[in-house]
Amino acid sequence: MRVVIGQPGGYGDLFFCAPIAKHYSDEGHEVFWPVGDEHLSIIEQLPYVTAMRLPDEKIVEHSDPREVKMISKVLMGMQLAQHMGAQYLNLADRPVPTSMPEDTGETPEEKKYRVAEVPWEKKYTLEWGRDLEKENKLFDLVTDSKDYIFCHLDQSDGTKGILPERAKDKNIVECRVIEGYNILDWYKVIVNALEIYCIESSVGAFVDGLGDKVSSEKFLLSTKGNNFVTKSRGWGKVYK
Repeated sequence: MRVVIGQPGGYGDLFFCAPIAKHYSDEGHEVFWPVGDEHLSIIEQLPYVTAMRLPDEKIVEHSDPREVKMISKVLMGMQLAQHMGAQYLNLADRPVPTSMPEDTGETPEEKKYRVAEVPWEKKYTLEWGRDLEKENKLFDLVTDSKDYIFCHLDQSDGTKGILPERAKDKNIVECRVIEGYNILDWYKVIVNALEIYCIESSVGAFVDGLGDKVSSEKFLLSTKGNNFVTKSRGWGKVYK
């Protein structure tokens, strides 16, 4: 069977859903994943899916420009799946329903795994085609000591998360946008850190999906409340 993953963005959601795609591939299905240009490099590093590029076209009206982009790509993905005779696995929960869905008490990730009918424990088995050369180059570029902590503080609205006092006097390597590298290339930096501090973000989603691959203690710099995201084993205190 052909399966089209219906999650065209953002970055955190891609990391949440990659193990779902691998599960279907492992079950013998041919898995396709349509995304926009900004997310294509991530999906192209997943050897168990075929990446498909979606054009940046507006095909719906909505008051929120971000929803216009997301819903448009979901609808384009649905059209692709229909044309291919494939099952469309709608993990983006779009188009927006006309009435509010029943509150099941699930986090967004828990709902995706329930809809996909994939065992929850698969969430912490993220796999991709590692680029060791880029990982090593980035490691040498941003680290100057074996003893450092890793953090990601940049909010999508332009503000920054705040490190707790216990971390402020330590050698800090902060995740930032560096041309030529994507989030996956930070893997070596992340797994070699003494401690990890992340806001609820794409980087936090990547770290969480690594599960037991990360032995360092992890701290969530929460801005959305304890129940907004799920956390794998090893996360320490949640800082507000």
